[in-house]
Amino acid sequence: MLFVSRAVFSKFALIALTWHDGGMAASRTTTSAPTLRARRRAAATEEIKTLARRQLAEHGPGAISLRAIAREMGTAPSALYRYFPSQSDLIGALCVDAYDSAADALAAARDTAPPGDHARAWAALCRAYRQWALARPADFALIFGTPQPGYQAPDEITAPAAARFTGIPLGVYAAAVQAGAADPGRTQIPPGLQTGALWKTLASCSAPGSRCSATSPPRSSAAWPS
Repeated sequence: MLFVSRAVFSKFALIALTWHDGGMAASRTTTSAPTLRARRRAAATEEIKTLARRQLAEHGPGAISLRAIAREMGTAPSALYRYFPSQSDLIGALCVDAYDSAADALAAARDTAPPGDHARAWAALCRAYRQWALARPADFALIFGTPQPGYQAPDEITAPAAARFTGIPLGVYAAAVQAGAADPGRTQIPPGLQTGALWKTLASCSAPGSRCSATSPPRSSAAWPS
């Protein structure tokens, strides 16, 4: 993994922890026991997502088909609108599940390392991440590739799960820095490294005196395909 400068690392950590705290606050809200109707809805939602994941795994990006899912469930395609109003909503839910799955794998690996053994914790994270990616290629492609042509993940849906996923390695690295076991100031970045939009945004926001505002990409309003 490429280590970054203190300024960019701190900025990214702040964003990740902010999103994560928001998600954790929501998860701490107490609710009453789900009703039979709610349990049936949850079961149907999980079945839809399971069939959609199978389509992605078997046929690749862009393979999600409402009609095929409805046919396997023995219902009309229009019935699925009650669970996911659009294809984008379904893909967003799949992305959240993928981030949560990866985060669970990283968290479990992190917890196997003895306290204070930062090198072992980092090595465990790397192995767990590789194993997760190899075991779940469809989920890996979902969050690091293009799940559907023209799709853009809405931040308000995917950000908390993505922040939990990124927050785990950031937390391990931050602990290593605080303990003096890692020094971001010694990082050498290859001159030919191609950076993406996120890196450029974080780098510009870390500049002294910059005024950045986080904006969400436009949410896709694409209807279900026929």
